[in-house]
Amino acid sequence: MVIGSTFRNHHSCPYRLGVLCFLMFLNINVLQSVPLFRNFDMQSGLSQYSVLTITQDSIGFMWFGTKDGLNRFDGQSFKVYRQGDGSHGLGSDYINALYLDPFNVLWVGTDKGVFLYSSQTDSFSPFDMVADSGEKIVNNINMIHGHGDDIYINSQLQGLFRYNVKRKTLEHRGKNLPHSQPP
Repeated sequence: MVIGSTFRNHHSCPYRLGVLCFLMFLNINVLQSVPLFRNFDMQSGLSQYSVLTITQDSIGFMWFGTKDGLNRFDGQSFKVYRQGDGSHGLGSDYINALYLDPFNVLWVGTDKGVFLYSSQTDSFSPFDMVADSGEKIVNNINMIHGHGDDIYINSQLQGLFRYNVKRKTLEHRGKNLPHSQPP
């Protein structure tokens, strides 16, 4: 008889209500700790599905480089910058590299060189400095990275460049080195 009465007590209404409340409390706590993700696509305003590079500026804007323009996301909507946006637009829609320098200037690497974004004028200007070798950076950019006072820019066809922010000088460090061959 003792076993039967214990079994009945666990299936009583207050017991079930307590278990249900515990599970609901547990479920709410678990849901609060799981980060929520939102997917963005062309219907959301993204200019193209192939995002090649991403960075975030000091204001909090997220920047997405695609094969069809540069997308700035403010948390709610996208603003798309393209080549045909007038005389202060990008020189190309194919965005390969993004870098935000310590002065909050956004460097944009395209398949036709580098462009600098000014947040004050909401426009772009070409980085058309001539290197010590006499070359301008005009080809496909696949990397922009900073270290200290230097910004390194790699062009797929022209090789590596180093821009010194303090001295405002551009050095051409040479063509891309061929992959080493095993002996």
